[in-house]
Amino acid sequence: MWDWNKENKEKYRGYRYETASFALRQVVPEDAPALLRCYGDAEAVALMNGDNCSRGFYCATLADMESYIHIWQGEGYARPAVIDKHTGEVIGTLEIFGGEAGVLRVDLRRDYEREDVLRELYTLALREFTRDFPMGALVTKAPPAAKARRKVLEALGFAGPEAFRGYPDYYRMPVSLMRRELGIAYCGLACCLCSENASCPGCREEGCENRGTCQNYQCCREKGFSGCWQCPEFPCGAPMLKKARVRAFARFAREHGEEALLDCLENGAKAGLVYHREGLTGDYDLGTEEEVLSLLSGLLEKGKESPGGQQTVEELIRAVYELNQVSGMDSGVYAAEECAELIKELMKEQRGKGSRESLVEEACDVLLTTAILLKKHGVEKDEIENRIRFKASKALERWQDSGEV
Repeated sequence: MWDWNKENKEKYRGYRYETASFALRQVVPEDAPALLRCYGDAEAVALMNGDNCSRGFYCATLADMESYIHIWQGEGYARPAVIDKHTGEVIGTLEIFGGEAGVLRVDLRRDYEREDVLRELYTLALREFTRDFPMGALVTKAPPAAKARRKVLEALGFAGPEAFRGYPDYYRMPVSLMRRELGIAYCGLACCLCSENASCPGCREEGCENRGTCQNYQCCREKGFSGCWQCPEFPCGAPMLKKARVRAFARFAREHGEEALLDCLENGAKAGLVYHREGLTGDYDLGTEEEVLSLLSGLLEKGKESPGGQQTVEELIRAVYELNQVSGMDSGVYAAEECAELIKELMKEQRGKGSRESLVEEACDVLLTTAILLKKHGVEKDEIENRIRFKASKALERWQDSGEV
């Protein structure tokens, strides 16, 4: 739960969470002696997620611990200290990032590495972090030695273990980026997808601080409308309706109904569309009302199709390709990213630090994204097979003629 106490906001970065047994707030320098009991224990550190951290997390001295806390207080981090409410001791930290995949780190003192503690903290992360740090999935690492973690994650419904960004032993829980219960604002803004204020209950529940001067809010309340789309004078000259996205959302609700609009936005969230990507603009800000309406119409049709019943590889590739088209991301970007991840895995294998599971995972990702890229350029299965057959034959001929690989 959020604590906006102004006195502590500067010191604790403005947040506070609680469970039955633990309180969480931003880590501070005074926590260093207590946290050294956690990060100074090599066996406890072995269960932590040190991926992509060049120094690792082991701290031999108080100065080491203080240097980490200094880093964790940086603007890019949400690193709450975990406090046992019964003893008042700081017994570890969590770390969370939002994004397409929100990474959760769980660092605990060894005597707290128990199923009851882990269940309480993972449940908190699923309930609170996924709301306050928008993400498409919550992922967290649990190496084979972390038996209690694996048992709890599996019981909570996490999928895994799997490779993530070239590293093994991750568990994943998909997260809906949409809070459908918040609905659509009177003007047409999507409260259900808004990331401006995580604690806002939505426009219709008086969550907007500008409601006192908002023409759309005041008019709809006065006339008893659920939204501007119900008004016979729509669209009027209200300032909010001058924005293409807002006007298009309201017009779509007028033509198809509010629930249909919510369905479209939910399909968009699943397809990777982001409502607020930079500030208050995102993937629905396309310039003209017609373009936004076209995107919504495509999402409406997408909702009528379910790729879950398709069985063949060709059909599944086509379904993913169509989702990529909706997201607006170029297929070549996905292919390039997956090739880069495969190269990392191959380099790790050469150094004897890779795993077959991670290598196969990334190679299959390359195959999928390459197939989607070919689909984008209209290349069908027969042409792919013929080209591969031709290139393989040429490669064998070169080998036979000159020994060239």
